[in-house]
Amino acid sequence: MASHLKGHEIKGIVSLLNGWKNNLSWELLSKACLPVIGTVPARQTLYMCPRSLDAFNATKKRLGPAATGMTGAAWEIYEVPFIAELLDHSNPKTAGIYAEIFQDV
Repeated sequence: MASHLKGHEIKGIVSLLNGWKNNLSWELLSKACLPVIGTVPARQTLYMCPRSLDAFNATKKRLGPAATGMTGAAWEIYEVPFIAELLDHSNPKTAGIYAEIFQDV
């Protein structure tokens, strides 16, 4: 069972992702967490934390296709559900982002 991350651990993970420059996967992120938070969290632990999930997705988007090894149509297939999820105002994970983006519209 996945354990919960503490606030300082989440901040460390988000900072780690903000400086990420190479290929990114949940496995690579988990391993990179060891020197930052002192443990190797499970992929599920990272995924279930909204802040680390948002930072992971933002980093993937910032790095583009090179971060995933995907190019062309494969990248577009990845990108469409991500954008659709961000724009789904009924999704509790992304409602804050939706509200922030469209607050003045």
